[in-house]
This record gives sequence, C-alpha cells and structure tokens, in this order.
Amino acid sequence: MSGNISKSNRIKYSQFIISSLLSHTDQLSENLTRVIDKTEFDFNMFEYMARRNKVLLRSSKKIFESGILPNFKKQFSDIIKKEHNRLDYNLNVLNSIHKKFELENINFTVMKTLDNVPDIGNDIDLIVLKDDIDKANIILENDFGGIPKLELSKTPGETKSVCDKLVGKRLYYCQKFESSNEGLIPQVEIYPGFSQLGEEYIQTSDIIKLRKSVMINNFKFFIPSVEHRLLISCTHGLFRHGVIRISELHNSLNWFNEKIDWDLLDHCIKKSGVVYSFKIFLNHIFKYSQIKGVEFPIEINHFLDINQHSTNFNYPFKPNTTSFALLWIKKGINDFKNGKINSGCRSLFLSPILASIALSKYKLTGKTGIW
Repeated sequence: MSGNISKSNRIKYSQFIISSLLSHTDQLSENLTRVIDKTEFDFNMFEYMARRNKVLLRSSKKIFESGILPNFKKQFSDIIKKEHNRLDYNLNVLNSIHKKFELENINFTVMKTLDNVPDIGNDIDLIVLKDDIDKANIILENDFGGIPKLELSKTPGETKSVCDKLVGKRLYYCQKFESSNEGLIPQVEIYPGFSQLGEEYIQTSDIIKLRKSVMINNFKFFIPSVEHRLLISCTHGLFRHGVIRISELHNSLNWFNEKIDWDLLDHCIKKSGVVYSFKIFLNHIFKYSQIKGVEFPIEINHFLDINQHSTNFNYPFKPNTTSFALLWIKKGINDFKNGKINSGCRSLFLSPILASIALSKYKLTGKTGIW
C-alpha cells in the first residue's frame, strides 16, 4: 500500500485523521468533509495511514460516531471491534506479567506500550533495572513459556538486530498465553534502558524511581512519569524509528494537561543531549496545538523555533537522511560536552556506520537486521 499512496494523498489523509481526533462533535462532520469528499474516501488508504500513525481505533471511533460515512459503516464497525479485542487481549497479557513482576519484586515499568491506549501494538515493552534483568528473563521463560524470536538461536531471549544486542534488549514470544484472534503470540521485550545503540539519555533507575501508577480497564500498571514519557516519545520516535507520528503529537498534547515538573523536564532534555531533536519534536506538537486551538505551555516556549514551523501535514513525518544524521551529530557533540565519552562515540561515529549498512541492506533485501 505504501508505494501506491501519493504525497498529496498522504497529506490529505493525515489532515483527515488529525481532524477526526481534534474536532468537537458538533464540528466533526463539517471539518472532515472539508478535507475529503465522501465520494473520494478510500477506507483501505485511511486504515493504512491511521495504523501507521498509531491512532486507528481513536480515529475510527470518532468517524463512526459522526455518521458522516454511512457507506463505510460496516468497515468502521469491524475495525473498531477488532482493535478493541486486541486491546483487551494485550491488557490481560500485560496484567499477568505485571502482577508476577510485582510479586517477585522486579524493579520495572511499562515503556511506550500504553502511551497510545486505546490503540495498542502487538508487543509489550518493559524497562527493567539491570540487577533484575536475569530474574525477569527467568520469569518470562519459566512462567510464561518465553522463547527467543529466532527459533534456531540457542541464546535465551535472542535479540532482533545488531542495535538491540548493543543495548542488551531481550525479546521473547510467550507461548503459555493463548494466541490472539489475529493468531499472534504475545511478544515481550525487556530493555535495560531506553537507547538505540547504547547511547545515554536518562538512567533506568531514575525512570523507575519516578514511575507512576495508572488504572486502565481496572488493571493497575506502572508507567514513566510525564516528564520521562515526553522525552522517551521524542527520542524513541526520532532516534529509533526516524519518524514523528500523529499519535506522539496527540499524546504529548494530552500529557501537557498533567502536572509537569518543567524544571525536571528541562534538566532531562539538556542532560540527555537532545535539545536540538526536542525542538523539532516540540515544533510539531506546537503546530498540532494550533490546529486544536489550545494554549501552548509557556514553560517550554524557549524550546520553540519559529523558523521550524511547517504547514506540511504529511505524517508520519520522516526527516530526510541529512536531517536524520544531524540529529545524531548534535546528540554526539552534546554528549562529549557533558562528559559522556562512550555515548558520544556511539552517537557520532557508530550510528552513521550502522545506519548506512542498515539502509544498504534494506535496499537489497527489504530487511535490515541491523538497526
């Protein structure tokens, strides 16, 4: 599908999805039909774009409830049911693992997995204190039938890529759970820290120390503090995936309504060496906030760069190769300034080597196994 969508349609459906998320109920019909005529609507294109932006359920529910596309009522109803089943399934799986980790006094928190609820992916990401990693791995293997992703591997929790190995991430398929309606086995990833190739941001111990509890579908889960969620959302999106999605903009704007320690957020951004990338991230959130017509937090106005404001609504936003390289260069230079020599070397020297190999391999095989 991706190769068949023109840039103009990407922009059009990005605007359509954003309008569905931000419009008030009484304005929804007018705002959506202003972007795409009912006779031109392509459900498959919408589903592809909304899924890529991780807002499929949220957007579909708003559109379905508006009643503006009666010819696609069944498609929206089916996708809403399917995504709700996915949500219920993954929350039950996560709850089982979460309760066991708590019972065994594992120091951990859920990372990224719950950011987009009610939209949710197929994998569960847990960040675990280094001293508890081995114990967490044993629990997944013994209690939940965890096996490595690579069937021929003899290494428990074999990782997916070179970068995953550099970070020390473990990936398990937990076979003791019944497969989902989509025929999938739960995939659990254990992170010793959030990083792409071993570069440093904030300490895992700090993330776990400041974690908070939330109730979702009557289950209690640990998630990072709002300050750390904002930082992780920015860095994981840009440095890991090289994109900014609508979900990250929508989530961040909602998180601004929580009680935020702005001094802590400022400290985390500067200490992590990501002032430049956070400015890019924040300017996209600012653009998103202007669409909704909400006031932007004055406490972080100093991160805004008016020259970066763009009217391009092509999401997921993907920086070009030069811009992506600049993210890592700026990060590496700041790491050296902050005395993080190992992190600076990985950011400045290792990242371009691995990224180049990954890109070349992807062009040849359609897979990387590197990044």
